[in-house]
Amino acid sequence: TPSRNKLVSLVSERRFDGFVSTPPCDSDGFIADLLVTYKVPLVQINPLTPSRNTPFVAGEDFEGASEITRHLLALGHRRIAFLRGARNMRSSFDRLKGYQAALEEFQIPFDEHLIENTESTFDGGYTATRLLMERSPKLTAIFANNDEAAFGALFAVQELGLRVPEQISVCGFDDLPLSKQIWPGLTTVHQPAEEMLVRAVRMLIGVLQGLEIDTAEQILPSRLVIRGSSAPPPPLIE
Repeated sequence: TPSRNKLVSLVSERRFDGFVSTPPCDSDGFIADLLVTYKVPLVQINPLTPSRNTPFVAGEDFEGASEITRHLLALGHRRIAFLRGARNMRSSFDRLKGYQAALEEFQIPFDEHLIENTESTFDGGYTATRLLMERSPKLTAIFANNDEAAFGALFAVQELGLRVPEQISVCGFDDLPLSKQIWPGLTTVHQPAEEMLVRAVRMLIGVLQGLEIDTAEQILPSRLVIRGSSAPPPPLIE
């Protein structure tokens, strides 16, 4: 493809000294193989398949997803849908596992009918939510893999005439700036995206300077941000 050809040209001409990759561009191994061939240092952010030979920075996707699911369970929700993101991103798998771990902790059976694959976009979240509501109209909460999809879910359930959070709760992941500007504000997990980039660049500079890196793996903590889109489920449904 043109973009790959351009990258090959930049690498072969030594137009840069190092590279920081972000998902999903690492998913097929092309960039990593190319940079190894030309001996260009690489630091990855949230790689699909972490390698001991390649430094990387990642967020606590598993724990963040588990925490927000536990939040919904503690409120009393038992039918919680999950909008799963792209299959070429590690975060999608880790967030699904975190969701499942929280259900297991509360002894709630995993229901595959409450899982819907979706693109991590507004339209993806909207479409997935409409499909879910047709299939499982009695669900009381939706946990979207990221905030963009959660925005689409919010629009879809309100279009269906459901009040958020009185009749259904909606949560996301990432804590994008818009998540606190919409109404109701989105309950989500704060992902330190900027800090991950800063850490990755610092690691790369250290590699280029020949410094010894304390650890080739840096995991940055996430935190739950509770806003107005989550509340206990309606008594009549539960």
